[in-house]
Amino acid sequence: MLSRSPLAVGACLVVVLTTGCGQRGPDAPASGSTLATVGDAAVSADEVMALFDPTGQDLPVRIAAGAAGGPGDEDPLEQALRAAIDDELLAHEAERQGVEGVHPAQRRSRLLDEHVRSRIGEFDEGELRGWYDDHRYLFDHVETADVRYVVLDSAAALDAVVAGLEDAETDPDALVEEYSAVEGGRLTMSHEGPEPPLMVERIVNAAKHRGVVSYDMDPATGHWWVVGIEDIALEPSPWTPELATKVEEAMRWAAEQELIASWTRSLEEEWPVIVHQENVERFERSLRGE
Repeated sequence: MLSRSPLAVGACLVVVLTTGCGQRGPDAPASGSTLATVGDAAVSADEVMALFDPTGQDLPVRIAAGAAGGPGDEDPLEQALRAAIDDELLAHEAERQGVEGVHPAQRRSRLLDEHVRSRIGEFDEGELRGWYDDHRYLFDHVETADVRYVVLDSAAALDAVVAGLEDAETDPDALVEEYSAVEGGRLTMSHEGPEPPLMVERIVNAAKHRGVVSYDMDPATGHWWVVGIEDIALEPSPWTPELATKVEEAMRWAAEQELIASWTRSLEEEWPVIVHQENVERFERSLRGE
């Protein structure tokens, strides 16, 4: 799964509220790098990859259920593809409205200023605190976490190990014995305990949700680390002006994304969206090193 850096608010929330992905194309287009078409415009694999890590702060890509910066079942690849499709729809609409700008991103931004951001009002402190309580994983640090993890020497067994860790009845020691390359098992992360492996710490700090199974490849060794979070407690952040500002930025971004999602669905009537599923599946396999 794609686990997002908790304070890279824009990077995290851009995909949280997007849903759906147009029609599923039965046949791949001539170019294997085209994942979707919007009207007569192509959405490329490079455009989708750019939305996985627009800030440079995210962990590398992983594809598994439930860790796109928060709880949910949406595949992060589909979320990023949906965001790229929305960008193309908004670019089409900006051109139709004659919005001026030196490049498409500037024209989209000016379009959103007029039709989306201007509709979002101010938030009072009660609203900010309530939103913080519901989205603490974006802001708070991990206090303790009980995890199960397996380390693989290739991506071949990823699906089997992810499924095993998602099943609470599965014995992690059996998974370790069957699949793990160098180590694995159970551990508890805490301030007082021994330091966990760096890859486990990074994945848990990115996911921050009980029940999440996430994985990532260590570029130094080529090993794949699969981590299931059995339980987790977050250390509350003191309410400060700095935190209030971060919460307001995140809340405003989420409201903006909700409005964009509604608008772009209506724009699909003007510029039909077709997702080229064969190319998407090939792209996903390449991300997993298969």
